Formats: sequence, structure tokens, C-alpha cells
Amino acid sequence: MQLIGILKNLHIKKLQNFINQFNEKGDDSYLVLSRLGDAHYFNFELDKAEENYRKLMNLNEDIASSEHLFRYAQVLKSNGKNEESDKWLLKLKSKNGTDSRVASLENNSNYFVEYSNKEKTYINIHNLSSNTKYSDFGGFIYEDDFYFASTSPKTDKDKKLYKWNKQPYLNIYKAKQKDIKEKKILDVEKKTMLSDLSSKYHESNIIITKNGKKAYFTRDNYDGKRLKGDKNEVSHLKLYSADKIDD
Repeated sequence: MQLIGILKNLHIKKLQNFINQFNEKGDDSYLVLSRLGDAHYFNFELDKAEENYRKLMNLNEDIASSEHLFRYAQVLKSNGKNEESDKWLLKLKSKNGTDSRVASLENNSNYFVEYSNKEKTYINIHNLSSNTKYSDFGGFIYEDDFYFASTSPKTDKDKKLYKWNKQPYLNIYKAKQKDIKEKKILDVEKKTMLSDLSSKYHESNIIITKNGKKAYFTRDNYDGKRLKGDKNEVSHLKLYSADKIDD
């Protein structure tokens, strides 16, 4: 979930700076290089992740974990180095002979050639009319309604800011889908906030069961009276559910 990702990335950045201090002092241990590669990997800094994973494998390939081999292969593929990526992915077999990721590659070693030879398809993308200058994400479609999270303030006067990103708190919105046939695009009508699910804090990433009777969403650990935190006074995200009663 994107909100979780934002919080996680802030933590990873601090960890990254801490580990860099050891690396700059010449510490090339497996622990330092793997953590540094992971920090870049989880922040989608793929060039830096490749650089650190490559150094890790050059020095420690014999003791590299399956996950670090897989992450290195992923990073190489994301950076356009497909053949090298496949080579490292196949090394997983020595760690785990039944790894399904290796089996899939062995069963179709020409997958990239097949994919590259497909006829190209071009599409145009556009901003939905519901987009704002704030964060809008986490789309979910149920029947004709499009649900999403947004930091759009409830009203122009209500702009209490969350100190980590200087934006208002997240709420869940929905908008009716409309099909603009003459332009062959999809858009939505005016959005409305799901006020029944709104609190003073963050709500985001809703999903709805197939029968439409229950919804699940993310919220700060808020019991309706106070925000609950851990021993460090950090409030963690929780999964909540809501039952549909009438409307």
C-alpha cells in the first residue's frame, strides 16, 4: 500500500545513510553490502542497487542468499540487462532446486525474444478529471464506481497537514465511471468522500468484497477517541473492515 511505502521509504533512507557510513570506512562485509543494496532496491534506486549487489556477488557469491540472488536478477532486468539477469536467476537452482522462478525460465528460455517480437501496441494515457495537486492513488473498481485515496482536504478550510509530507490527511473517495466513447477513454464524474469511513487521521487503499457487503481499508491505529502509538509514540497502520448496512 502506498502509504505504507511512504513511511517505509523514510525509514529505509535513514538506514541507508547509517550503513553508508560503514561502507565509506571500507567495510565490505556481506551484512553491509547486502543492507546497502537492499536500501537502494526498496527505494527503486536501481543503478545504485545494481552497483552494490554486483560488489556483493563479486565478493560473496558462494554465500549469497536466494533472495539476494533474485533481487540482483530483478535489478539487472529492470536496468535492461536481460541476459545477465537470466544468468543470475539460474544460479538460484544451486540454492533451491525446486524454485519456481528458475523452472519458469528453464521452460521458456526464449521468453524475451518472443516478447520483443510481438507487434507493438501504442496507447495514450491521460489524467482523470478527479486528479488534484495532492496525492491521489490506490484505485479500486467495484461495479461502476472507482474508489481511491487522496490527500485532498475535506473542505478548503480544513487543511490540517501531516508533518511527514506536508499534505492533508488521506481519505477515501469514490467517483462514478463514465465512458467517453467518442474519445475512446475512461474518466470519472465528480468525486465524493466516504464520510462514514473518515476519521481525523489517514484512511487509504480500500477493497470491497465481491458481494459488496464488506470493505477492507487501511487506517492509522485510531479507536475513535485517541491515536494509539507504540513505546516510541509512533502510530502504526492497521487493517480495518466495514459492513454495508442499507446505504
